[in-house]
Amino acid sequence: MPNASRGRLFDYVKEHVFEFNDRSASGLRPLWNFEFRPHLLDTRFLHYVSRAFWEEHHFDIPVQFCGLEFSGIPLSLEIARAKDNDANPSNVLAFRKSKKSATNLNAVEGFRNSTPVVIVDDILSSGKSVLKAKSELESMFAEVHSAFVIVDFERDDIDRSCLGIEVTSLFKLSDFGIEKFEIYE
Repeated sequence: MPNASRGRLFDYVKEHVFEFNDRSASGLRPLWNFEFRPHLLDTRFLHYVSRAFWEEHHFDIPVQFCGLEFSGIPLSLEIARAKDNDANPSNVLAFRKSKKSATNLNAVEGFRNSTPVVIVDDILSSGKSVLKAKSELESMFAEVHSAFVIVDFERDDIDRSCLGIEVTSLFKLSDFGIEKFEIYE
């Protein structure tokens, strides 16, 4: 691990978030999961994520953050808060994965400004959520700079070039002893 915050976060995720149940003895495939949701309200966890993020990300330009519903919203708020200062405040947006047409709410909530957007979520599996958010933001004439996730599944069956932006992560599946993402039916 390149930095101390990333190491603390890895230990936290390994102990509290990552679930692995080896059922190979019963004939079932091993099962694993990253259960981030309950930890997204833990200020210690959010602190570890934001510290690790800022120790590895340096932007030459101001950026704003767009958290994907639900997981990316508290992550975006903490990342922005950790770097925020009076001279250069950070902006946060929230992306709804589905519009609530009955109440006429927007897919993107918040006060968007003209700075480029970093999309934030907990995991990247298929990339569909990031692609949907990118498309919606671009339809609002926003420039999407990149995407950030805690864990990237690095699926072989997904063509990353269709995202059209850089995706960075703190961890890959292999960091947790999972060598390849497999889709089971």
